[in-house]
Order: sequence, then structure tokens, then C-alpha cells
Amino acid sequence: MRAQPLGGSPDGTGEATDLFLKLPRNALLAVGLPAVACSLALIRWKLQGQENIFSDVDKSFYIPDPDLLWRYVDTSVFWVGLDLIILFALLGLGTLGAALLLRFLEKKRKFEVRWAHRLLWSLAAVPLVIPCWAFLSGFGPSNARLTLPQQGTTIVAAEIKGSLPSLPPGEYAVQTAHSSLIAKLHAGGDIFDARFTGINGAWRLDPQDFTQFNAAEINVRTDTIDTGIALRSKHSREFLKTQTYEKISFRLTQLTGIQQKTEHDVFISATGQLSIMGEEQEVVATGTLKALDAKGIQRLSLRGPSFLLFTTFEVDLNKTPLRSEKESFDKMVRPLQGTILFERIPKLPSTDKKKE
Repeated sequence: MRAQPLGGSPDGTGEATDLFLKLPRNALLAVGLPAVACSLALIRWKLQGQENIFSDVDKSFYIPDPDLLWRYVDTSVFWVGLDLIILFALLGLGTLGAALLLRFLEKKRKFEVRWAHRLLWSLAAVPLVIPCWAFLSGFGPSNARLTLPQQGTTIVAAEIKGSLPSLPPGEYAVQTAHSSLIAKLHAGGDIFDARFTGINGAWRLDPQDFTQFNAAEINVRTDTIDTGIALRSKHSREFLKTQTYEKISFRLTQLTGIQQKTEHDVFISATGQLSIMGEEQEVVATGTLKALDAKGIQRLSLRGPSFLLFTTFEVDLNKTPLRSEKESFDKMVRPLQGTILFERIPKLPSTDKKKE
């Protein structure tokens, strides 16, 4: 492409023949495009209400659920972070620098470099797409939550008074698809949920008489950690050394309290041994056991008697190898929330035959 004399036009009339040819002459005005993008992104960021640092192109939310209380769902909502706002501000400064340099060169050579104007305006307009995309994607499902609502600590008397008569005794296995463990973290200047899935294990108990046998062990795969941001999740796996320490384990040691809530729910308190990165500590867990009715069993695609455990307990990171990373956490005692679904393992029919 050839340059033309400064102030001229392709047809020699001294005036531009269309808007596209006229706008590039005002290279400094191109700075307004990333400025508008930055302003729109800032408005979107404030309206989101989270003031998150990192952007997320497919934000996940917690929505109310009749059985699980809160269900974790993926969406196509674009969640703007502070990182994008800073990037747009830097692009605005870069556009200003390029426009000033172009203006200096054109005055020095007394020629207008038309292709450079068009390129500058085109690049400056690109950031506008992102905040527009974010606004068009919406703000997520109605009544959704950005993080799992905190369950209050239940105070349960140290006595076993309560039962779930609809549940037969036996061994109940964890149903991985509807189970999760959530750690609420404040790290790297951001507040977020670290969500573990890949939970398995079993609980042998008699829900009709909790004074009878109780034995439970639950394992959580550490490599399933999800923080909502792919790169942050990757760093979290490295942080937890998931290739060496493949699981977090909990073993029930004592059921310390059962208190009737409703016919289908009981409050529960228990102690157990929690193993994280090869080191054990005793934890006190409280929460609720909820027996599922026929409709709940159908909604969750189960086949037999089932119950949900909603539990909260605190972990002391000083009692784990993470004590050496104390500067990465705002607090070393962190609450964990578990939602774990158990389904009764059916008994196999006896193969013994009576001899005649």
C-alpha cells in the first residue's frame, strides 16, 4: 500500500470519501475504544458482586436443589475478572503510544500512512467484543450462588437420641456422582471454593438404632480439585502434590451425638481421623443425615434406600505438610463442607441349598 500526502484524500478533493477513510486520520481517538472496553468491563465486574481477580469463560454456580440443597452446575456465563480490566487499561496505554508514534512519523515525513491508521483502529476495537460478550451471556441462573452457602455448626448433645426408621441396617456405599467436599479458601488475593469430587467409601450402620455398629471410611481423590480456574486448579494439584498423595481419607472413630430433627432428618456429631498428605489429625464433624424419600431416590437415579450426609468440620493446616506454606493462606484453620450421598448395597442372595 502506498502512503499519501498528509491531509490529502484518494480522489484529490482534500476530503475523505467515506467514514472509514476519515476516522483513521484521528489516530489519537482510537484510544477511546479500549477505554470504553475497560469501562464496560469495570461496570460488569462491579455488577457481578464478587470482585474476583481472575476471569472465567464458563462460570459455574450453585443452584437450589430439593435433595442436595445446592447443586453445582456449569454454564456459558462469561465472568469478568480484574485481570481483564488491567489488560484493557494496558491496551489503552499501548494504543496511545502507537498513535503518538504514528503522528510523529507522519509529521516528520509529511505523509499519511493510511494502512497503519486502519490497523490501529482495528486492533483498538477488538477489546470491545469481550465485555459485550460478558453482558450478553447474562449473570447466571436465578437464585444461584457463587460459592457454596456456609452451613452453620450444629450443636448436638452428647447422646444418641434419634433414628431414621425408613432406612434398613446394612452397608451404604458413597455415590460419587452426587458427592463433593468443599474447602473455602482465601489465597492469592482471591476468595474461592476448592471443590473435590472423586469420593468413594462406605458406611456400615443401623439408622434405626445408631447405638449399634458404626464403621465408616471415606476417601477423596486429590487430583479432582477444581477451583473454577484451570490454571489455578493446576497449581493447586502441584501444591497438594497429588501424584505423591493421591487421596484425603476420613475414618470414623466415634458417633458422639444423634438428635432428631424431623421424621426423615437427624442432627449428627462424630469424631474421626483425617489424613492429609500423609499426616493424621482428629476432627470433630457435625451436620445432618437426611433419608431420601421415593421421589428423591428417583430424581437422583438411585435404586435402593439412600441418605445424604451434610457435614462441616475444621482442618488445622498446621498439622499437615502445608504448614511450610503458611504465607499462602490467610488462616491456617479452614472449614470444609461435605455433601455425600450413600446408597445401600443390596445383599446378594444366598447360594446355599438345603440338602434333602
